[in-house]
Amino acid sequence: MRYFLLFAFCFVLQGSFAQEDSLRHELQLAATSEDSVNLLIDLSRVIHKQEHDEAEELALARKALTIVSKEDTLLYTRALDNIGLLHRYHQNYSQSFQLHAQAFMMARKASLPSLNQMIFANNAGVAARYDQAYDKAISHYLEALKLAEGENDLKNIAISCNGLGNTYSHINGKEELALSYFERSLEAELVRNNSLGVAMNYLSISDHYTNLKDYLKSREYLQKLLKLNQERKDTFGLAITYEYLGHNYFSEGRNLKKAKGYFQESIELFAKLGNQHKLAGLLNSQAILLEKMGNQEEASTLFHRSLAISQAMSLKSLAKSNALGLSNISETNSDFELALKYLKLAETYKDSINLHEQETQIAALTRQYDIEKKETQIELLEKDKDLQQAELSAQGEKLKKHQAFIITLSIFLLAIVVVGVLILRNIKNRKQAERRIQEQEKMRFKAEYERNLLQAEILVTRLQMNPHFLFNCLNAIKYLIQIEDYKSAKEYLVVFSRFVRKVLETSKNPLISLNEELELISQYLQLEKNRFDDHFSYYLNHDGLNKSELEDISIPPLLLQPFVENAIWHGLLKSDKPEKRVTIDINSTPKGYEVCIIDNGVGRRKSSENGQHNSLGTKITQDRVKLFNQTSKWEIGFDIYDLEEGTKVCVTLNSKSLKKPQDSHEYSAIG
Repeated sequence: MRYFLLFAFCFVLQGSFAQEDSLRHELQLAATSEDSVNLLIDLSRVIHKQEHDEAEELALARKALTIVSKEDTLLYTRALDNIGLLHRYHQNYSQSFQLHAQAFMMARKASLPSLNQMIFANNAGVAARYDQAYDKAISHYLEALKLAEGENDLKNIAISCNGLGNTYSHINGKEELALSYFERSLEAELVRNNSLGVAMNYLSISDHYTNLKDYLKSREYLQKLLKLNQERKDTFGLAITYEYLGHNYFSEGRNLKKAKGYFQESIELFAKLGNQHKLAGLLNSQAILLEKMGNQEEASTLFHRSLAISQAMSLKSLAKSNALGLSNISETNSDFELALKYLKLAETYKDSINLHEQETQIAALTRQYDIEKKETQIELLEKDKDLQQAELSAQGEKLKKHQAFIITLSIFLLAIVVVGVLILRNIKNRKQAERRIQEQEKMRFKAEYERNLLQAEILVTRLQMNPHFLFNCLNAIKYLIQIEDYKSAKEYLVVFSRFVRKVLETSKNPLISLNEELELISQYLQLEKNRFDDHFSYYLNHDGLNKSELEDISIPPLLLQPFVENAIWHGLLKSDKPEKRVTIDINSTPKGYEVCIIDNGVGRRKSSENGQHNSLGTKITQDRVKLFNQTSKWEIGFDIYDLEEGTKVCVTLNSKSLKKPQDSHEYSAIG
């Protein structure tokens, strides 16, 4: 069987080359320009299928465009559409869209047959969708659909609806609309009894549900697709089905062995078909899966196979992924020289890959953060200005009172001279009263001054902690960029920007509710979860305390964050456990409330073996707690315990009046 397939492949390849030679010969003998244009279009397509020679393909396609007259609108638009297709095949989607759109506009203006207009509009929609210009894609798909409905052309109705489904599936909030178009496309293909079209829609719908993380629903359609391809005896279709089943189970992450089995079946089928492009991609996916399962030796073998194919076919993005995988495995095996070699190879491919859009988005987010930071600084300066103005007003009032006192005293002195001894005695009594008032005023101003000074110290301390926290977050983003995970870096920056905005809003207040603090901690833990992927989980438990009770508990903002940060960076990050976990328990106590942060990391002792770490965040928190306890009716304290696995930090919030809160025995969890 193997030799038969090899013979068949060689026969097809030989036939393709024979077709190219035949077309070149016919081109030399072409009698009319129309014949030459058609032959040039066909020849450019054949060369693309056989050799992927972009320069020669486009040269032949452009030559066809220069030969044809614009007066022959049908032939001219076909030549334009052909160049657009070649650009799309080589991922030049922006140029491809412009050519397809131009062909469609000319065809519509010249009232060419509806079939040609539908083809050009659908091709423009595909190019725009690949270029992520979804508004343009939807516009052209709808034009094609309108024409198809007018002609009752089920084939093009199915094509347009499938394209609209794929486009809307990339737009947030349009998932239901996308599904409706997929289902309409499927219905049209069923009416046509077109098994290939039905198979394509089963695949699109299954992928749609996978993206929505509805893995069971996705597998229902994949099983239908599998049965259909088995009935059609479509080897390529079976290979694609097994590939998507593998991706489904891999994405779900619950049965990686099943994902591995489906990937292997797909690899074997594409190898028999001789489809090197798909084979390279599947080998890379299987290698990533095996690396995640801990089978580094087999993963390394598959990365090497995929790298060889991707280099031979100039699949630069795939070659870069394989090189990075081999670099990571070499680094894990402490072969740093080989790890550096593959990392440099990945860097070489990176330079030739267009990452302009990702870098622009990251730069835009960075600028957004800088602008928000500057706006916050301006707001703080305005507050300082208002405070100074208030102090000047207070001094002016004091001066006025002093002047009034002098005038009153002068009047009293004059009255003493005029009235006599009785008035003098009254003046003495009044002086004594004034002295008592002055002492009271002095005591009041002193207390006001000390309170303002204490609030200023709390503000300075909080501003001292914010750069420390931002520094650690930016280090995490830097790490993601260094390991080339640009998608995660972008997502991390979006979440980080929202989190920083929330921190800046809450930092305006000296106190926030415990409920707000827990919301901030949840956002922070989500940031860290993005870094750890599926290896990190967190839980927030509050023992019978509902949201209104949590709102009534006031604490300094970002009080708990340094302890959670220490648990992750100095406990979990250094741990080699497959599951890293942080649990936050909030309970009522006879004296108040208790918040415990528990991690299953390496613990303080083992963390200190690699070098003593003095946590700036903990030191700042101690200072803030001290200042808070001086002015609040509540008293904060915290203790750190070493567990058998990990560390436990308990923060207590006790009422100075020892008022016992109401007991509760309910339990709830969020996370």
